Amino acid sequence: VWSSTDGSTWVQVVSSAAFGARSSPTVISHFGQLWLMGGDLFLPYCSDKAPSQAQTDVWASEDGVTWVPHTALPVPLTRSRAAVFGDTVVITGGCSEMCPTTTTSA
Repeated sequence: VWSSTDGSTWVQVVSSAAFGARSSPTVISHFGQLWLMGGDLFLPYCSDKAPSQAQTDVWASEDGVTWVPHTALPVPLTRSRAAVFGDTVVITGGCSEMCPTTTTSA
């Protein structure tokens, strides 16, 4: 986990967070905490040769260093988007099985 107060200088605040390595989680700020939801454990990012390993876990942190698990998502999600609407977190889109791939031909 990395942090910056100015967008130019970045500091690593934790080298191995409790939620582990993953790609494409949803991260938002809500009620003074960072919330990380889902993501994919298949790190070479969306290959047509490997299925997604989308996750259901939800983690919160007040400082980006200490992460606490919370109630899981109802379905595995990666590449989703979230927003805060009033006091409610709304999650849209994403995929839970095979990441879509794009084929191009020359």
